[in-house]
Amino acid sequence: WFPLKGKNQHSIESNLDMIRLIGINNEKPKMEFYFDKKDSENVSKFLKNEKVGKYYIIHPGFGGKNKFKAYSRYWPSEVYSEIADHLLIDKNAKVLITGIAEEKTLADEIISKSKGKERIVNACGKISLHELGALVKGASLVVAPDTSIIHIASVYDTKVVDLLGDENPILWHPWMDKNLYETVTHPYFSKKNLQMEDYTAKAKEIKEVINKVLGR
Repeated sequence: WFPLKGKNQHSIESNLDMIRLIGINNEKPKMEFYFDKKDSENVSKFLKNEKVGKYYIIHPGFGGKNKFKAYSRYWPSEVYSEIADHLLIDKNAKVLITGIAEEKTLADEIISKSKGKERIVNACGKISLHELGALVKGASLVVAPDTSIIHIASVYDTKVVDLLGDENPILWHPWMDKNLYETVTHPYFSKKNLQMEDYTAKAKEIKEVINKVLGR
């Protein structure tokens, strides 16, 4: 929008600037995402059935991934399985892989390459959008490309590792306390024709920021 064009600030602040022009000023803006009692009960039942107590979420998918090749959001299954194994250093926790039903095969691939597959749950297609809010609220950490689940986590101050793609981090970083999240930029922006070793190097960085966010 022209009056706000070129502002070096989060997209939420730019949206709020539109109503500030007419004298409405929210000094402490906070995002909201709603789920009801039934959603919470369904999630509790799902976790109980899967024998899940403490858990971390990996959400490898992103909007439109089957319609176009968003190279800057794509990470190989090997990277996610390595992340899962790193999270499972916590012997008291499990990893949930979330996503839509069409991503079940991707989740299965990630699990098959993990050393700790017996403690990873494929939740793809089993959780509705509103139930995802309840699931994210109870998670110890969310690791995902910069997509909707990152911003749902921001609502509940759930810790986040945001795998940034071609998004401007100033505009789209998680809307939460900086101590609760870290970002990692996709290797696509530093080198074309990516090889597996490029992703492997980034996997190491991701594990380091996971340790930082979790205070390990």
